Amino acid sequence: MGDFNATLYSHEKHGSGNFSLGSAVEYGAMVDACFMSQVPSLGRKFTWSNNWRRGNVCTVLDRSFCNEDWIFCFQDVSQLVLPRMASDHTPLLLISNASHRPHNCPFRFHHIWMDHADFEQIVANSWADWFQDHPFCLS
Repeated sequence: MGDFNATLYSHEKHGSGNFSLGSAVEYGAMVDACFMSQVPSLGRKFTWSNNWRRGNVCTVLDRSFCNEDWIFCFQDVSQLVLPRMASDHTPLLLISNASHRPHNCPFRFHHIWMDHADFEQIVANSWADWFQDHPFCLS
């Protein structure tokens, strides 16, 4: 999973500039040589944008790959392309029904955090931030 700074197919780029066939061939050869398969994607199509009003470019630069062993364990794996928040890249979240959250997953608070000189200000600032859509909410 990551930012590969290249597109595999011409339909994965929208906007000005040319699609680089040489880069795509090299990228595809690397994926094939490593015996990797692309994880199916849900959500937004494009994972990167230059965020310009004029001359906007959108591409699929970020993606997830897996090997045959991974597919055997997580047959229903997919990547969810989340809303872009503070970066020109969108966050990706791998999801699978085969991966279960533990039933007892309690909140943890370590009192040593309170010894940090800026603890109260950090908490106050984080509670004051407004997020229209939390990037990790799936519903």
